[in-house]
Formats: sequence, structure tokens, C-alpha cells
Amino acid sequence: MLRRLLPIAAALSFGFAVAVTWLLTPSSAVTAPPNQPSRSTLGESRVAGLGVVEPRGERIAVGTAVPGIVDRILVKPGDKVVEGQPLFVLEMNERQAELAMRLAALQLEEGRLERLAAQPRPEDLPPLEAKVKAAEVEAERTRGTFDRVKAAREAGAASVEDLEQRRFAMLAAQAALDQIRAELVRVKAGAWKADLEVARREVASAKAAVERARTDLDRLTVKAPLAGTVLKVDVREGEYATAGKLDSAMVTLGDEGPMHVRVQVDEDDAVRVREGARAEAFTRGRDSAQLHLKFVRIEPSVVPKTSLRGLVTERVDTRVLMVIYEVEKADGPVYVGQQVDVFIDASGS
Repeated sequence: MLRRLLPIAAALSFGFAVAVTWLLTPSSAVTAPPNQPSRSTLGESRVAGLGVVEPRGERIAVGTAVPGIVDRILVKPGDKVVEGQPLFVLEMNERQAELAMRLAALQLEEGRLERLAAQPRPEDLPPLEAKVKAAEVEAERTRGTFDRVKAAREAGAASVEDLEQRRFAMLAAQAALDQIRAELVRVKAGAWKADLEVARREVASAKAAVERARTDLDRLTVKAPLAGTVLKVDVREGEYATAGKLDSAMVTLGDEGPMHVRVQVDEDDAVRVREGARAEAFTRGRDSAQLHLKFVRIEPSVVPKTSLRGLVTERVDTRVLMVIYEVEKADGPVYVGQQVDVFIDASGS
């Protein structure tokens, strides 16, 4: 019995193993990729590179020259702006108060200068002229008294002491007259030139302070440095805006005009790229669009690669040559920052 059951069990075990192996073996059917790779029409003699769509003047990171709290944001992504158009505004209360203070100081200095320049005042002359006439009368009276006492002295009718008193009184009256006349001449001459020059310089200094306050106030309104399109707004009302270079720009602008494609050519293939070489580009995705390119320039320096493709053979220290092309026409929608596959004709190398 045992001899008969052993072959049957072995056969059943073998059949079970074959069935399980067949069921658990994965299918090796070849499937098509979800997105077909770009196919160049330039032939075999070509150089491939990764391209990034960018504005004509590259991306312009706009920040603020002075720190402050963001009060208003005047643009949004996609807006067309002209050169000098305000993008966002910082709080102005402190700067406005300072400007008002500087304007008041300027008005004060201008008033002082006008007061000096208006001298002599018309109403200041009549009192001085009257004092001169009174002093002349007093000088004439004392002189007449002196002459009479002198004649009396010669006749022996007056003492020497009386004569001396009248002489001193005449000299004092003449000195007072000279003083009043000198005061009248000084007032008629107007303000001293040195005082006027100091006053003018103080006015100029006050005007400079006003202009500086206005400049500081104007800097709180961040304006577009050129005409273009707002690509990104990374600031919110109420946030504190820090001056200087930031990791993320508050507002990113793109220059008006046709877009460019910045192509990264591996340094091993850099010698095969020539000035004016033809090129074509294709967007990535299920419905790829072709970009018709026009040569612009080759940047004269090889730089470290910043956008890696994730290949096993690719090193972090890979260096690339930047070649710039202009997008003359696109068969589909193209956006700034989009990656494209670029093929450059190298048949002449």
C-alpha cells in the first residue's frame, strides 16, 4: 500500500508546485510609458540639454530698501505693470510726521531770511530820523550857550568853571548826535551780509532736510523698476518687510517681450555648441508642444549645475554651459519656469 501511495503523493506535490509557480510568476509584458519622450528632428549630430523658460531679462526680485510694516499690496500675479508703477506700500505715519516737522523748520528759516532781507523796515526810519533832529537841536543849543558863556568870560562876567561846564555839555551833545546819525546809517544799510549768508545757508540746509524726508517717504512705496508682468507676490498686508536680499523675493517681475529658454549643456558637450546654432525645444507632459527657438547668446562661463535630473551617473559637481535662446513661436501654452527638452544642432562642430 505504501509503495502505491508514495508515487501518487509525489505527483500531486509536483503538480501543486508547478501550479503555484505559474500563478505567482509576475507578468513581463512591455508597457508604453505614460508620456512619450521628446524626439528631435535635427538628426544624430545634436546636443541635448535641459532648458528652463524665463523672462527676457530673467526674473527680477523686487524688495524694499527700508524695513517696515506692509500697509497695502497693489498688484497680483499676472498683472501687467509699467515702469515706476507702485507694487506695495509700507506704513508712512512716522515718515509723514517727520516731513511735516522738516517743512515747519524750513518755513521758520525762510521767515528769518525774509526778515533780514527786508531790513530796514520802513517804520524803523522815522523814529531814528526824529532822534537825529532832536540831537541836532540839542547840539545847536549847547553850542549857542557855550558861545555866550565864552563871550561873557572874555568880558569878565563868567567864571572859568561855567565855561568848562558849557564846553563839556556841547561836546556831549555833539557825541550823542554822532551816535544817533551812525545808528540811522546802520539801519538804512540793512542786514549785514554775513548774517544774510548764514541765513541763506540755514534755509538751504532746511530744504535739504525736507528733500531727504520726502525721499525717505517715497522709498516706502516700492515701484516697478521696469515694465513687465508680475510673476509672483510673496508678501502680505501686515507683514514686516525686511530690507536687503531675501531667500524669497517679495515681488517677482518678468520683463516684457518674448520669453527666453536657458539651456544647460553639460561641460563635456560644451565644445560642440557653436554661435548661432539651430535649436528646438519640446515641453514635457502628455501633450508636448514644440518651441521654435532663435539663438541669442552663449554665456562665457561654465557654472555648477543647479537643477539635477536624478540620474545615478550624474554627479553633484556637474558643471554646465548656459546657452540662451529666444522663443519665436510655441505650438502650445508655455509658462515661465517650465522645463523643456532642448536639442541643439551640432553638425558644424
